[in-house]
Amino acid sequence: MYTSEWCLAVIRDVAAALQAAHRLGIAHRRISPTVIYVDPDQVDPHGVVARVGGWDRADLGGTGVRTRRSFISGEGQEFVAPEVVDGTVQNWVVADVYSLARVIEWIWEELGPTAGVEPMPPGLAQLVETLGHPDPDERSAFARDVFDAASDSLSQHAPMRHGSRWDSWEPEDLISDRFRVVRRFPPGRTSIVYEVEDLFLGHGQRWALKVFRPEFSQNLDLIRREYRAVQRIDHPNVVKVTWVFVHDGHPCLLMELLGVRNLRIHLEGSGPFEQETVLEWFDGLLDALATLHRSDGGPIVHRDIKPENLIVTQEGDRLVLIDFGLADAHHVGGTVGYMRAEADPSSSDPDRDLFALAVTLHEVLTGIHPWGYERCIGPPMPDLDLPGPLLDLLMRVFNEDPQHWFGSAEEFRVALAEVRRDLDHPVSVDDLRESDVLVGDTGVRIEHVPGPTLEIVTTTPAGVPDVQVFVERARIEAGSAIRLDVELCRAENGEAWIRATHAHRSPRRFQRLLHGLRPGIRPVPEHQGFEYMELRQAQIVDDPNWPKLRRVSKEVLDEGAGVDCEGQLVALGASQLDTQEMVWGATNNRKKDLCVVFGAGNVEVPIAAYALTRVAPLIESPADP
Repeated sequence: MYTSEWCLAVIRDVAAALQAAHRLGIAHRRISPTVIYVDPDQVDPHGVVARVGGWDRADLGGTGVRTRRSFISGEGQEFVAPEVVDGTVQNWVVADVYSLARVIEWIWEELGPTAGVEPMPPGLAQLVETLGHPDPDERSAFARDVFDAASDSLSQHAPMRHGSRWDSWEPEDLISDRFRVVRRFPPGRTSIVYEVEDLFLGHGQRWALKVFRPEFSQNLDLIRREYRAVQRIDHPNVVKVTWVFVHDGHPCLLMELLGVRNLRIHLEGSGPFEQETVLEWFDGLLDALATLHRSDGGPIVHRDIKPENLIVTQEGDRLVLIDFGLADAHHVGGTVGYMRAEADPSSSDPDRDLFALAVTLHEVLTGIHPWGYERCIGPPMPDLDLPGPLLDLLMRVFNEDPQHWFGSAEEFRVALAEVRRDLDHPVSVDDLRESDVLVGDTGVRIEHVPGPTLEIVTTTPAGVPDVQVFVERARIEAGSAIRLDVELCRAENGEAWIRATHAHRSPRRFQRLLHGLRPGIRPVPEHQGFEYMELRQAQIVDDPNWPKLRRVSKEVLDEGAGVDCEGQLVALGASQLDTQEMVWGATNNRKKDLCVVFGAGNVEVPIAAYALTRVAPLIESPADP
């Protein structure tokens, strides 16, 4: 039997391996105890205790780490996801997390100090229940959530100790039996960053390793805060933190390796940047803030945006936001030159980020701080040589009256996009298309936006990173209170899906659509040139602000939408609305699920189907608080 601390370390390391693979679009496909290897000589649970082998799509040869032993032999059916057994897998990453849940149960029940008696930590137990759900659509968590929960529980065990100096590691030093120091960057106020080579992954993989000063190492809450703030976020303009661990008593954050120079260094060395480049950079930053401010785990407000916390990538194609140590509602801090004079230093109002970003934008465009780097008191002194639309945009943010401020990063981004169009690409009103109106008691209206556009998404629903997609946009409205921006995405790898991107000031139940309930669009088997979309209906089941998807009959589908769904969709170009069994003879466990069939590339039908199944059924839901 092993200690609970050791079991948590194994669970943490297995989850870390899966998290790293899943971010690259790689699924293991056969996670079980037989592919988990442990180091019998590793006595520090804060170091690397376990590694995952048996990869059928990854090469781990030549990593330079010594052989580990497996702690179990034999492989049982209990670790295999139900959809793998019946041959209906649609997403192997989702199948992986089911196996992970079963492995966690096995570790805790078979290897723990009081096998089957000592309770699993509550947060971890809840994740196991979610990830182990037999229905893949109900597994609303990821390997990174397991890593976070196990790390959190583990950090509550042994007290912190310190060995070697935090700033004394030299090139060729080995950290945690895995990372070889390449070089050391100048120390900062709270930490020092090393460039390290990952001997476990091999192939020259390098990371930035952030090691905290001793006076901050004791404040584990600060370190956990920085890790938690970004570990759920996958965005090209937000630094990727992949792991947090302790080496020789020093907490460490493992991050992607970015450029060496921050924006302040660039400004002081080269002066202001070209306007077109800057506006493109800040469009990406506003998109990142929109993602952070509407994070699944609650809004993340950075609270210390400034040129020093923005890194210019080595390619010079974007800015990356770093240093999330202040992203917490109960921590006082920030930089006065990037805060409103009346702002509360302990506040986590998203406007703090928007104001700081506007100040930084002015500074990057002109080389001048609009308040002269001191406290932002009194009227600003912007550079009047800026183009009128851009100056108006900044002055709206700098205005003392909150009624003029942007209500969200999305609103700021839309306004910036309009400025860019005014400066470079004016859009004629003749380009607008007439709205498609869904006639019925619900009054749902769809307005298609001119397009499509070609973009790069950070991660597809199947977990494939950095894929080029064609995006068609539309706005769905119902009355004056409900407005939802949606996108139909078709990726170059063949995936297609619909996602909600902005719910404006719609009731809270519609905000849920920003965080999931995304339908996929797939080719109809053996019917070339046709696609289908499953028609599951959004319903209020328990929480009035958190709708869930349910399989329904045609009658319930029509009742929830308030219209004859088949008639509406056929009028827009659909060829059929029926069960998958009737459409193409499906025999799996989804054969009774309704779907709508349409010609490949059709835009109107899937977006209308989204409106009828996700929006219309929620219009008359219980009143919002």
